[in-house]
Parts: sequence; structure tokens; C-alpha cells
Amino acid sequence: MAPTVATFDPVTQAVELAAGQIKDAQFDQAISTLQGALGQKPDSRSAPEAYLMIANVYERQRRVESAISAFTDVKTRYPRHPVTAEALVHLAGLVQQTKDSNRERTAIDYLNQVLTNFGDTSYGAQALALRAGVEERQNIKVADATLGRSVPSALVSYRELVERYPSAGVSELGLWKLASLYEDIKRYDLAADALSQLGTRFPATRYDAWWEAAELYDKKVKDKTKAAEAYAKVPSSSRHYKDAQKKAQ
Repeated sequence: MAPTVATFDPVTQAVELAAGQIKDAQFDQAISTLQGALGQKPDSRSAPEAYLMIANVYERQRRVESAISAFTDVKTRYPRHPVTAEALVHLAGLVQQTKDSNRERTAIDYLNQVLTNFGDTSYGAQALALRAGVEERQNIKVADATLGRSVPSALVSYRELVERYPSAGVSELGLWKLASLYEDIKRYDLAADALSQLGTRFPATRYDAWWEAAELYDKKVKDKTKAAEAYAKVPSSSRHYKDAQKKAQ
């Protein structure tokens, strides 16, 4: 039997070459390299990656409209391919740089598509964090069945983020934001619990989570037992460490 000869794929080669060109800031050359190869073999297994690279280059060049068009092309060509999750996240950011009167709503729609179709990937957590940020800036309110009242939509998104993706890096900020939003609606018990989760899940967190949790348990929730436990967990790196040690006794 004759040995199998590997078929040359110009797109795969172009992706490797373009990566070096991009690293050297040769952006126009990279686009030309990728587009030329795609013209030769549009059905290449590396085609999704090549189209995504082109879109990313346009974004790096700050060619917003070209980038939007290219990322839209990616999601249209490959609606279920993982490259579309990344494309949608980029589109959500880019559309907010336009003058479209519905840009925030469109951004949220893109991010919801990520959650619906790619929620089991790392982009799911990123999409929720980004959606919460948009909702927070727009001060969107929703009826929350869990709390039985109207709340900031961002609160619901951050809660979903920390529950659905507990170990994701963005959940560190999510728990901090969630605690703040709970405080705003005077649910100090839930705010303190969120801060305790933050300190537990992310022991090296940059936020003073245990101190803030302890203060809430002590002064707002009036639970001296939980307050003492939280004060005892305030790390030595906290500027409140000495005070916390005294209060833990």
C-alpha cells in the first residue's frame, strides 16, 4: 500500500504566517496573507480561525466598522463553531462604540447568544460579566422572582454569574459587585454572605472581603457569631487586620 501523502493546506500555513506578521504589527500583510489563502481553499479546516484572525486584526487597527462586518461574517458562516463565541463577545464590545441608538440592547443580545449557544465554554462567564456591566451602566431594572421585588438587572446577572460559574476568574469581581448591589437594596444579610463567599472562593482576592463581611454581620445583620468568625478570617495583608484581631476576640 502506498503511503498516504498529507494534503497541503494553504490556509493552515497562512494562519501560522499571519500570526508572526501580527506579532510584528504587519497588520495589512496579515490580512492579505489570510484572504489570499482563503481564496485558494475556502473549505479548509483552518478557515474559521483564519476569518476570526482577520476580524481581530481589523479591531486592533481600530477599524470598527470593518471589524463588525468581519466578526458578523464569522458568526454567519459558523453559527455553532467555537469561533462564534469569541466573535459575539467582540461584537458586543464593538457595537457600543457606534452611534447606533440601540447599541446597548444589541450588545446584550449578542451576549445572550453566547449564553444560549456557548454557555458551557469559558465565554459564558465572560458574557455574563459583560452583560452585567452594560446593565449596570444603563441602570436597567427587572422584577426578580427570587427576591420578590424590582432590582437592578445587573444584580440578577452577577448572581447568575457567581452561581453558574463559581470558579471563573470573573466571579471574583462578580461577588464583589453582587455584595454592593445587595447593600444598595438593604439586603445586608445577602451582601455579607456574598462577601464571605468571595473570601472563601478567592483567598488571595484583592478585595477586603472578610473585613467588609464582618462589619456587615456585626453592624447591620446583628449576628455576632458570624461577625466574630469573619473578623478572625481577615488576612494579615488587610489594613484592618489589627482591628479585626481585636474584634474577633
